[in-house]
Amino acid sequence: MSSQVDNLPAASGPAANGFQGPVPVYVQVAHLLRQRIGVDWPVAARLPSEQALGREFAVNRHTVRRAVALLVADGLVSQRRGRGIVVLRASAQEVPKLIGNVEDFFSTGAGTRYRVLGYRRQPLPPEVAQRLALPEGAPGYRVDRVMLSRGNVVAYLIAYIPEDVGRVLRRFTFEQETLVAILTRRAGRPVVDAEQTIEAALAEPHVARLLEVAPGAPTLKIRFTFREAGGRPVNDVTYYYRADRYVYTAHLAAGPPRVPPGSRARRMRAASLRGRSAR
Repeated sequence: MSSQVDNLPAASGPAANGFQGPVPVYVQVAHLLRQRIGVDWPVAARLPSEQALGREFAVNRHTVRRAVALLVADGLVSQRRGRGIVVLRASAQEVPKLIGNVEDFFSTGAGTRYRVLGYRRQPLPPEVAQRLALPEGAPGYRVDRVMLSRGNVVAYLIAYIPEDVGRVLRRFTFEQETLVAILTRRAGRPVVDAEQTIEAALAEPHVARLLEVAPGAPTLKIRFTFREAGGRPVNDVTYYYRADRYVYTAHLAAGPPRVPPGSRARRMRAASLRGRSAR
C-alpha cells in the first residue's frame, strides 16, 4: 500500500513533455506505467532503465525515480541495484470488476474488505434526500468506508440511507459485506434494482488522503441509488475509485431483433398474436 504522496507544484500551462494539469508529473508517469504493467511488461519482466524511461516521457531522472517509488510502494515492482526494475505482479488484472448486475453487490471478491470510518445520524443533503424520495432536511444515516483489495486501498465510499433503514442496519457490522448484501440477506430488505451514474472526478484533499493519492489525482466516481421491492430507494452510495487500481467492465447483451414498421414479418407476427388471443 502506498503512502500519501507529496503534491508538488505542477506547471499551469502545457509542458514541453506534454504533461499538464494539477496532478504532479511523477504521479502521471506512475499512472502511465501502471497501465502498461501486465501488458507490455509481464510478471518477472524488467522495465526500461530510469534513464530510458526519462527519455520516453521527456522528464528528468528524479521524476522517474519518484514514479517508480510509487510502484514499489504498491508492490507492483521491485528495484534493486544491478537488477533494475522488475515486475512482481500485474496491475489492472487484480482489481475488482463490476459486470453491471445488482446481484454483483451481494458478495465481495476474495481479499476484499472494508474499513469503517464513520456511521452517524445527520440531516440528508438536499440532493441525496431528493434521490431517496424524502423531504428536504429529512434525517438519515451516513456511512463512510474505505474498500481494500488484498490490503490495497481501492475506493472510498460514502453511503446515505433513510433513518428507518439506518436503525435496522445498526445491528450489523460493515467490514466484510456491502450494504446491499446486508439489506438483502440479513435485514430482510431485498434490493432489486439501482440507478447508476459514472463520471471522472479529481480527488479533493480529504478524498485523496483516504485513497492515498495526490490531491487532484484522477478518480472514477460512480453513484448508485438502490431500491427495494416496490420502488422505494433505500441506499444512495458514491464510490471514489482509484483510477490506477480499478477497471470498470460492463456486459452488454443484444436484445430481440427490431422489426421495421410495415414489414411483412411484423404483419405476420401481429396476425399470429391476434389469432392466439382469439383462441
